[in-house]
Amino acid sequence: SQVFAKTDVSALDITSEFENTTSYNVGVGRKFSETLSASLSYTQEGGAGSTSTSGFTLTNGYNAIGLGLKYTMDNINVSLGYSHIMPGDVTITHENTSGAANGLTFKTVYENSTIQAAGVRIGVEF
Repeated sequence: SQVFAKTDVSALDITSEFENTTSYNVGVGRKFSETLSASLSYTQEGGAGSTSTSGFTLTNGYNAIGLGLKYTMDNINVSLGYSHIMPGDVTITHENTSGAANGLTFKTVYENSTIQAAGVRIGVEF
């Protein structure tokens, strides 16, 4: 079967309005032994505001806490990383001005979101 999409709808006619931001990151590391080390970091990035008309603005800055561990044994090392990210709340409003959706306003609210990321790296030196 075939799928036909109406192409004269401009609901996807999204513009971007990117702002310059500044990020701050501070962290500490500790070598517990010749084989084990760890790090802890905090990152903060300011946002451009709690409201936007751009569909590309999904956060109003963020705060993040990161933890890393590295274990080395002979020629093998294993690294583990974890980040807990707390994006700032943002409300996106898009007013459609043409096509079949002319006059409709689309509103999306992102609030109280969290993101968790983890990673593992295994390295072999030879």
